[in-house]
Amino acid sequence: MANVDPFVIQWPEKWARDQEIGPVITYLNRFLHDLWIRTGAGDDAVLETQLGELYEPGIETSNANELISDLETDVSMIKSMLSEEQDNPDSELLHDLLERVSELENEIMTWPFSESDEVDVKDFFLEVAKGSIPGHSSVNKFGEAPSGLQTSATDVWSRANAATTQSVWIAPTAARIHTISSDSASDVSGGTGTTSVLVYYLPDWDTAETTETVSGDINAGVAMNNAAVMINSMVAAPQSTSTGPGSNKGTITATAAAPDSTITAVILPEGGQTEQAIYGFPSTQVAYMTRWMVGIDKASGAVASADFQIRFNPNPDVQTLAYIRQQDASVQSTGTNSLEEKFESRPKFNGPGIIKIQGIASANDVDAHSSFDLVLVEDGF
Repeated sequence: MANVDPFVIQWPEKWARDQEIGPVITYLNRFLHDLWIRTGAGDDAVLETQLGELYEPGIETSNANELISDLETDVSMIKSMLSEEQDNPDSELLHDLLERVSELENEIMTWPFSESDEVDVKDFFLEVAKGSIPGHSSVNKFGEAPSGLQTSATDVWSRANAATTQSVWIAPTAARIHTISSDSASDVSGGTGTTSVLVYYLPDWDTAETTETVSGDINAGVAMNNAAVMINSMVAAPQSTSTGPGSNKGTITATAAAPDSTITAVILPEGGQTEQAIYGFPSTQVAYMTRWMVGIDKASGAVASADFQIRFNPNPDVQTLAYIRQQDASVQSTGTNSLEEKFESRPKFNGPGIIKIQGIASANDVDAHSSFDLVLVEDGF
């Protein structure tokens, strides 16, 4: 095949030496070469187009062995089609295609998947969310500080409010029994609220997240059966007599036993579940962040801005107060009041750890929200 690299085009020497035409030729050569590279670099692109016509369009399979079988079939087909070229040993096309066939055969021999492995070639993250990728799981965390972002450091969670009830979230200092309770008399059996709360928690910093359902008179308070070093979220289930819009009528809190006596998670009235941009994971997992978003409400009165940070505690099994600053984002109420970033580099967080979103506003009582997505990978994967 002819070499089509634009850098070997022989321009007239007079043109190249000309003070006006010469720079144009140099620029044109660079442009054509870059275009050549971006479209496949010459021979290979032409060859791939020829080979691509042999493939059936719209192949959709998640089975690696089916893909290998298809490759083997295509290799055999190419060899058959080349049989008429065998009488012409000087054929450049024959040489190039046979070299490509050899590469395909090598790819088949070195395919990295075992017979039992499957992979969805269309959407890896969907397969993780479905539980189809062993050792991988996904997390979506979201939270709101309802009119609660202050001019001092404020975590994005439900107790960060205009009353400054608790601006900074605090983890239990050790595994504690938590009492799940509501401040509404409607969160009882036969009431219009809930009597059942599903708690997602870590029993210790070396064990993956698990769940416990707490049922009974939530208004009076029901203690969990198991101790927790971290409560990531809670969901209140409606009963047959519940009325909308949410399943719980009161503020539901998860309070750690003494000596901590701190609130680890909150469900606001009618919310149905926690809204806290905070997540803890054990030593047996590594978290990769794929996306985060922050925002504040548009200005209806005074103009406001806010600076947000991703904060990470790398050793919550040792201490619960110090967090490393990992990422920053700023928004303003009169311009860009929300910002979303998708990470191509997938920031890595080794467990055990706690990730949380924290913000500082230019004025008190700014309504703020945030969310982030993680892929958790178990040890050995």
